[in-house]
Amino acid sequence: MRSHSNAVISRDIMDRRPADNALVAVAIGVVLIAVGAGLLVNLGGSADAVIARVTSRSLGELAPGYAASRGGFRVYATLILALGVAVGGLGVGTAAALAGAALVLIGAATFAIASVVAIVGEVRTYRERQHTT
Repeated sequence: MRSHSNAVISRDIMDRRPADNALVAVAIGVVLIAVGAGLLVNLGGSADAVIARVTSRSLGELAPGYAASRGGFRVYATLILALGVAVGGLGVGTAAALAGAALVLIGAATFAIASVVAIVGEVRTYRERQHTT
């Protein structure tokens, strides 16, 4: 049996106008694009800080990987940016279908390519670390 509060939340989401949902998608896309681009160009030393404080540290027994390198980090920043383009495209698509579809396709294609590059980089980094230990 559903609780009353869950039913109210579900009804609120369902009653939301499509334009509101599109605006949320565009806003999320813009934030992801801004974060990805900022990390990609090392805005204010942001990429250096994330590499130093997050990606270059071991996660338990898992050694730092591809994201701890400057090139690897740029690939992961590109993934964030591409995701933003695709999500933003979903929102734009409600007002301009062709532009929205183009953004989704560009974002998805970039994400797919960058994912392959990241996987290859992670595998290469792992193998290099295996040979040095």
